[in-house]
Amino acid sequence: HFVKFKLPQLQYKNPKVQMLTFKNRSPVPNITLFHEDGRKWTIDAENISSEDLVQQIDTAARKDSKTLMLEEQAKSSQHNRANFGDARRGHFCMCEIPGQVPCPAKVQLPEKLRKKSWMEKGQ
Repeated sequence: HFVKFKLPQLQYKNPKVQMLTFKNRSPVPNITLFHEDGRKWTIDAENISSEDLVQQIDTAARKDSKTLMLEEQAKSSQHNRANFGDARRGHFCMCEIPGQVPCPAKVQLPEKLRKKSWMEKGQ
């Protein structure tokens, strides 16, 4: 019941997590979780309801509040020069980056950049 109904929901909510199912591999059904730091959790799944399994997986796989806080701080402190449109987070316009073509509203473009070859009537 868990594999048919609850596992697809978990996979949908966690697209970056790999979830595999092996059938008839052991006499007792179990769920094994591998963490990034090398920890390994094995949850016995025999005679346990799907809701209890989801709760046990959530408890075992959840990051602690300290890790979540550190990740949020690292994410918010990153300043990416490629962000455009909001002056508070980056640059408002591409023309503000040194070496880029200036905005035509501020500085008129050179003649060769204003006309395209297919727009010329003489050809």
